[in-house]
Amino acid sequence: MYREVQYGWGVMSRGVRSGLVTALKWLSVAAILVWSLGPVYWSIVTSLSRAVDLSSRPLHLIPPRLTLQHYDHLFGASGTFQGTATQSVWPEYSRALVNSLVTSGLATVVVLVLTVAAGYAFTRLQFWGRDAIFAAIVATMAIPVYTVMIPVFRIMVSLKLIDTYLGITLIYATAFAPL
Repeated sequence: MYREVQYGWGVMSRGVRSGLVTALKWLSVAAILVWSLGPVYWSIVTSLSRAVDLSSRPLHLIPPRLTLQHYDHLFGASGTFQGTATQSVWPEYSRALVNSLVTSGLATVVVLVLTVAAGYAFTRLQFWGRDAIFAAIVATMAIPVYTVMIPVFRIMVSLKLIDTYLGITLIYATAFAPL
């Protein structure tokens, strides 16, 4: 049968203890899911809710009335939005979307090429200074990104890379590559 274990709060059998551990694991998983997916859910809810419902008290986790008015304002033509005449924001939004896709795509390609090549070199090749270079790379990963923001900005200004695809791609690549 189960062996009883003495704890500070009393005797607990191994079966009860394993059930408690399993329950705590699932509770932890549920908490992590809420923490991770909560902002995504809230973004969807706020995009489908009326402005009046978002400012009402008590707060509704499930909107009482759904609307596509925000998406009509984003993708649609001129019209009224919340009682005022507006124009579609799609031209500005589409440009920002293209900029994000281009820069993140380029940065992903650069990071993949550099890190795959570096990973291969460090694992398969024997060369002078390999361990020292690897230790330096690992040590630089401990430097907070905020400490290098101003120097990197000054370098970008001096190279005239501000407001360019190349400049933001280099920033993303250096921020996300573990080099």
